[in-house]
This record gives sequence, structure tokens and C-alpha cells, in this order.
Amino acid sequence: SPLQLADSDRFEWRSIDYVKFVGKTEPLETVEVLAYKGELSEEQRQMLGFYQQGMDLYRQQHWEEAKAAFQASAKLEEDFPNRPTTPSQVYLGRCDYFIAHPPGEDWDGSWSLTSK
Repeated sequence: SPLQLADSDRFEWRSIDYVKFVGKTEPLETVEVLAYKGELSEEQRQMLGFYQQGMDLYRQQHWEEAKAAFQASAKLEEDFPNRPTTPSQVYLGRCDYFIAHPPGEDWDGSWSLTSK
């Protein structure tokens, strides 16, 4: 995993996604490193709490509750140059997608990439 390569004990990080790539059956986890261990700002700590709550609810298919958590984390996320969106904004869109297109009980929490 990327975290093993990055020595995860030294960093504060969050899970971004479980992605299924074309031709692969197992989803791969992608992560974002936020800071060195113990160096999160108070705002980052709050954001991470809301975001993790949203991720837990999302993976349980509680879309509306997940949206509320992601809306809270989105307000605290940093905007980076050349990044047109944020992870929380992405998940808000996915919650809307899954409300309209439920993935079913056997969903593994992943988002399939249909083309390379």
C-alpha cells in the first residue's frame, strides 16, 4: 500500500477512495497525506473528523447522513491551485449518484473506473 511505502506512523492521513481499475478485481485504496504526525491544525482535525464520519456513513450506504458530514468537512477543506474540487465535494456528488442509482447490498465500497 502507499502508506507502507510512506511509513504511515510518521504522517496524518485520510483514505480517499477504493478504486477498481480496468482489468482488476480487487479495489486499491488511495490516500492523502495531510501532515506529519501530531502536526494537524485544529481546522484539519475538525475536517478529518467530519470526513471520516462521512466515509463511514457512505460505506454503510447512508447517503443523506453522509452528505451532511461531507458538507461539514467541505467547508474546512483547503483549496489547492490546479485542484478543481476537493475529496468532500467528490463524495457529495457520489452520494447523489447512489441515491439515484443504489449500488445494491453486495457493494464493496469501491468506485469503478470504466476506462483507462
